Amino acid sequence: RFTTKGDAVYACVMGWPEAGKLAIEAMGSGGAHLARPVARVELLGSGRPLAFRQTAEGLQVTLLAERPALAYANALKIT
Repeated sequence: RFTTKGDAVYACVMGWPEAGKLAIEAMGSGGAHLARPVARVELLGSGRPLAFRQTAEGLQVTLLAERPALAYANALKIT
């Protein structure tokens, strides 16, 4: 699920992936959903940038090693 404000896209992540990585296919480079390449991804509330890679297949994000206390729903800020 996505929402926007200004130049940021917010992706709601339902559940925490066991491997600590997730793929967002709708955010692939050259896709219709983004007008520009992704420059930064952060987990809201952490204030820290996350490692990511954007390919034609999607946006691959490596989450923080420490799982949040409420890991069933989190939001990523994508700019």
